[in-house]
Amino acid sequence: MFVDLVDSPLYIGFSRGYFTQAGIDLQLQQYPTLQDMLEPLAAGRLEVAFDASPGVELFNALGGTSGLKLVANQGTTDGAHDAPYYALAVPQSLFDSGDVRQVSDLRGRAVNIVALGSAAHFNVDQALRSGGLSLDDVQVREVAMQASIAELRNGTLGAAFLAEPFITQGRLDGNLQVLVNLEKLAPGRDFTEVLYAPAFVQRPPLANNFMVAYLRGVRDYLKIFSGRPTTERANVVDQLVGFLSAKDARLFDQMTLPAINPDGRVNGADLQAQRDWFVSQSLVGAQGDLTQAIDNQFVDFAVGQLGHSSPP
Repeated sequence: MFVDLVDSPLYIGFSRGYFTQAGIDLQLQQYPTLQDMLEPLAAGRLEVAFDASPGVELFNALGGTSGLKLVANQGTTDGAHDAPYYALAVPQSLFDSGDVRQVSDLRGRAVNIVALGSAAHFNVDQALRSGGLSLDDVQVREVAMQASIAELRNGTLGAAFLAEPFITQGRLDGNLQVLVNLEKLAPGRDFTEVLYAPAFVQRPPLANNFMVAYLRGVRDYLKIFSGRPTTERANVVDQLVGFLSAKDARLFDQMTLPAINPDGRVNGADLQAQRDWFVSQSLVGAQGDLTQAIDNQFVDFAVGQLGHSSPP
């Protein structure tokens, strides 16, 4: 399983003992996909799930009677960054030749959406529409993000949806050029969430304390990575590379790290807009009220304990 950079605050909080201090014996488990987490969540064998990315798996799960709750934002786009955490990238060779310099140049070319029904699928559609194209105007491919770097290099892909650290790795290797900065295309977009299992929602003291510990990790993460490199930051990076899929500590000073809402609230309006797109593509059923699956009471409790955040 690729362990995303948005998981950094969880591991910071775990390493610093915040969950232990909150009376929680945190046991970390990895699952290949969100779909693999849904049954254990429903059965109570798993109480909290991270990396709940907006897509078919999540919206179908929330549209039923699962009782799952979206309880915190885990990642949001930040339009202030010139360098993106998410991007639509093109081969450096096509950019240098002038063949692909704008979105409209992708007409008829192979474009990677990672997987049908994924958040990447939605975001590629949005990137194409920003240049007057649609998915019907390109050859849609489904290629794992890491594998798409090689396909950009050999020219079998005309563009690919990428996230960090793959953007920086490809850029440093001279393989790609960012065509669309998705941070600026949709600032404030929620791109992954925290889920509570139905049984965990019914345990308010524990569920509240978990959120306090998690938001402490989020705020430490934002403070540590907001300024110049420090000894504390180097020590945290050394810890994170032991957990995350990004194993090159040097990349942390070069890549754009994901923004996370320090107060944790889920952007319901944005998630509804994303869900509406999947409904329009007949990938998700129209029935179901997404607002019923969003529960901000736990982040509200945590903010009550920690105070509202201030700029780091």
